[in-house]
Amino acid sequence: MAKQKGSAFSLEEATRDLGLQEADWRTFVQNTFRDYRAELGNQDTLSNPDEVRFVQLALNRTLGTAIEVDGYWGPTTWEKLVDFQKRFGLDPDGIPRPKTLAELRRQNALTQLKSIETAR
Repeated sequence: MAKQKGSAFSLEEATRDLGLQEADWRTFVQNTFRDYRAELGNQDTLSNPDEVRFVQLALNRTLGTAIEVDGYWGPTTWEKLVDFQKRFGLDPDGIPRPKTLAELRRQNALTQLKSIETAR
């Protein structure tokens, strides 16, 4: 619609034409920004599925959670990263910035060392 109408495009008209309620649109926008806020804030980190898998795996080990390790940055990964950030005194924004990633790596290593010591 936006492409076809160009500068005459109206979001209000489009939502009405599509049969969307304002509350539905607001929920969609909020979820989109929540799910992809980290990607917008730090594209290099989250554009690599292997790095997302590391974050998911490290969160599972560190927090004892059961996030699916699939390389997809979704709402569960975001929520658990916020939990991690809160637990370790970081800015709880759900964005894996360098300080968060460094602490995640550190906590992941400590967790692995503890499990090795326990196994002995």
